[in-house]
Amino acid sequence: MAAPIVAERNDSPEGLNVYAKSKAHELSEQDPNFSYQYVSLREDHPQFVERYLKPREIGNPVAGFITLDPWEIVRKGEVVQGQKRQDDTKGIDTKVTHGSLTLIRTPKANANRARLMDERMTEMTSKALSTNERGIAPGNIRYGVQVYHGNGESGAGDATINSANLTGGK
Repeated sequence: MAAPIVAERNDSPEGLNVYAKSKAHELSEQDPNFSYQYVSLREDHPQFVERYLKPREIGNPVAGFITLDPWEIVRKGEVVQGQKRQDDTKGIDTKVTHGSLTLIRTPKANANRARLMDERMTEMTSKALSTNERGIAPGNIRYGVQVYHGNGESGAGDATINSANLTGGK
């Protein structure tokens, strides 16, 4: 009987320090206890950075509302400057940016609360719409449409449009 053939070992070459767990957080200097997100520096953008830097409320009338803690701007280490000019009053901005975006962070618990509330709003609004619940959001106009296919002889060529809840109330 022939001896079993065993695959060769897959050792790394000499001098190559291979490790199994990624060090991406260490290399990016990001704390694993925080969630990070890029937001816009432009005031006309829906994710304008100033909205995140103070307590904010998220939710809707169907799912309810929660208040989230403020996020903080991520800054790259301390900048060591040489001698300042006499007219230099601004200093150096150390915000981490990418084009018109800046990096912000919050503890994972706060980010998780925001994610759970987003899921709750989506689920409850979807459930209300699928059950044809009326008045789920003030000011919405809901319509019901029935279309019958056929020819003029069968009488099924009619289409009926029923409007409901035109005022947005219940």
